[in-house]
Amino acid sequence: ISRELHDDINQRLAILAIEMGNMETGPSLSAEQSRQAIQSLAQRLATISDDVRRIAYEFHSSILDDLGLSAALAQLADEFSSRTGVKTMVVQEELTQPLPRDIASCMYRITQESLANISRHAKATRVELELTCDGSAVTLSIHDNGVGFAPEQRRHQRGLGLINMRERFRAIQGRLEIHSQAGHGTRISVLVPLPGVAANEETSNLAG
Repeated sequence: ISRELHDDINQRLAILAIEMGNMETGPSLSAEQSRQAIQSLAQRLATISDDVRRIAYEFHSSILDDLGLSAALAQLADEFSSRTGVKTMVVQEELTQPLPRDIASCMYRITQESLANISRHAKATRVELELTCDGSAVTLSIHDNGVGFAPEQRRHQRGLGLINMRERFRAIQGRLEIHSQAGHGTRISVLVPLPGVAANEETSNLAG
């Protein structure tokens, strides 16, 4: 959250402040140019306000603690669909046991960030979330049918938060893969090994 406030919100506010300063010291604008510039600033401030409100709301999800990741993802998808009008499907396997808090929280946050990116950039009409667990690892897939982007464009996509996503999953030894093609949507797939599985396999191999 600190990183998002500093690297995203703070930078966007700084850019707005610079632009407002340029309007004050730069060449005089016509009435129509001034109206358009002020309208653009107002729209961007409103977007920043919405994002700050989202961050505050998402700071802690009680449903994640109370009912687990599956219920939290279903609610997140419903809220996203209601807010954006994008049809959102959720396919989930019944988890045999609750996930560790750090893994569940990480997957919940990555889904939030992915849906936020979809609403801002993808122009999608459909999103599919799929959560599966095979006993050794839990896998989450987020797929949209939006505009996508070419691989060479990824480094220039400042708003996608791809670095933040990778850092989240590196902290829990997870793997994040992003597949996208211009005009054919984007798929984000994450896989996180369950704690104890690797250790148990190593002990078994040593015993053998």
